[in-house]
Order: sequence, then C-alpha cells, then structure tokens
Amino acid sequence: MIELELAKLRWHQQKAQAKHRFDKNGNKILWKLSFDEWFKIWQDSGHWEQRGVGSGKYCMSRIDDIGNYEVGNVEIKTMNENVIEGQLGRKFPQKGRKGPRPPMSEETKQKISNATKGRTAWNKKDKEITLCV
Repeated sequence: MIELELAKLRWHQQKAQAKHRFDKNGNKILWKLSFDEWFKIWQDSGHWEQRGVGSGKYCMSRIDDIGNYEVGNVEIKTMNENVIEGQLGRKFPQKGRKGPRPPMSEETKQKISNATKGRTAWNKKDKEITLCV
C-alpha cells in the first residue's frame, strides 16, 4: 500500500516543478491535476514503486510533451522514453546549442580519447580518477 503522506509530498513536488516550465512549443505548462486524479493515474499504472529519476525509472509525462498536466494528457512512461520524446521537435533557444548534438564520428571519438589520455577527472569527492588509461 502506498503511504498517503509520501504520495501527497510527491504530488506537491511535481506540481511545484511544473510551475516554471514550458512545453516544446514554448507555452507555459499549467498543472490541472487534483491530488486524487494524480494519485489514481499512478495507481492505475502499477509503477508507483518504480517512480524516480534515472534510467529505467518511471515518470508522469504529457503526451507529445505538449499542453498541460491534466486528465487525458498524461501517461506514465520510462524516463528514457520521456527524454527522447521531449527532444523531438523541440524549439531550442536562440543562445547556445541549436538542437541535439549529432552523433560523433569514430575519428572524432578517437581524437577526444587521445587528447584526454592521462588527465585526471574532477569529481565532488576529490578522488583521483584517471581517464582513458
């Protein structure tokens, strides 16, 4: 059984995160799901225990990454599926990268590998990790 207090916390978190987001057409995303509606969608999916961030985890997604969070426009899918779908047809901002990176050629991969041999990577724990040894 899903703990109700935890479910309410997760609902508030997802609702708060949606406030400052825009869909792939640049429109503000509105949250139109009551707790009961949101909770039922998760219960019916059977994936509550697999919710979360990361590969293989499940999330609540808007269909085609367009529109609001509302009954009839959301579905439960893996994070992997959601990320791929979210990038399709996205209008990228004027500054910075204009779209998804194209795949690297084998020649480019080899050049990067050669350039990074022997370098030490930075990480939060200050442990030394040698790249491409």
